[in-house]
Amino acid sequence: ITSCARASNSPEALKWFNEAASKGVGVDGVCFNAVIDSLAKSKRVEEAEAWLRKMTEQNLQPGEDTFNTMIAAFAGQGKMDSAEVWLQRMIACNLRPNVRSYNLILNGFAELQRPKDVLKWMENMVKAGVQPQLVTYNTVIKAFVKAKEPEEAKKWFHHMQQSGVVPNVMTYTSIATLAARAGDAESVRKLMQEMASKGVMPDAVTFGCWIQAHGQARNLAGAIQVLQERMPVAGVKPTAFTYLLLFRYCCTRARRYPDEAEMLLRKMVAAGIPPHDEVKKVLKPVFGDAKLNALWSELRLPDPPSSQRRRPKFGDGADKK
Repeated sequence: ITSCARASNSPEALKWFNEAASKGVGVDGVCFNAVIDSLAKSKRVEEAEAWLRKMTEQNLQPGEDTFNTMIAAFAGQGKMDSAEVWLQRMIACNLRPNVRSYNLILNGFAELQRPKDVLKWMENMVKAGVQPQLVTYNTVIKAFVKAKEPEEAKKWFHHMQQSGVVPNVMTYTSIATLAARAGDAESVRKLMQEMASKGVMPDAVTFGCWIQAHGQARNLAGAIQVLQERMPVAGVKPTAFTYLLLFRYCCTRARRYPDEAEMLLRKMVAAGIPPHDEVKKVLKPVFGDAKLNALWSELRLPDPPSSQRRRPKFGDGADKK
């Protein structure tokens, strides 16, 4: 049952639970928790709630993990009223919400771009004697980044360090996103230097911020330099997203850059990264149908399945520049 639940296979978990019960095999709280967890992860939250009621009817006490599962299920769907209710139910059952309980609530509000609610629950967390951790601070910063409140995000970035919490790559990437949106490549570079001085390794997403900062400033050469020089020195390999971001800056309203786009496409293929269909859509206005199809044929690129479609997650869109 537990194995099926871990694989998010709720039908199999339910089948084995019912089979165990029909044969008189004792099913304990662990089995109930596994079923509830699998249902919640499958977004079948109403059924998960029903199973939780069954559990209590058999005088089995749900634990912190069970309540956290329900909080996560509702928070993941943006149903924060229900998520808050489950945290209160947890307290009513004489269980103390832990750092994960609060982080789930914070993240739910962060995803909804409701930073005031994030701060309210962080205050509740501290009042309850639960110490904020790295994930907590990252979530608060993310909330303000998503809400496009850069000064508040930076304030919490400094506050976490004053509290003795060391930023990780996710923290720095969130702050770099703010500079990227503003086209401030120099600030991203300084953040990269700070990361290096503290032993924090950037990843492809962090470098994507640097590329975006150059792109937003209409500096395609600077963006390409990040790919060709900065990433290799750091030992970070570009991803399909890295190239898609660059391709978008090869096609702005002001100008097209076919030579640079062709060089990047060849480099992408040589690196063993198959272009997905979004790449072809972005490159179409750069080359035109005839040239693009000729390149696709020369590089022996098949038309990719639509399931491989991806879009950049950063900023305001290079094609709007």
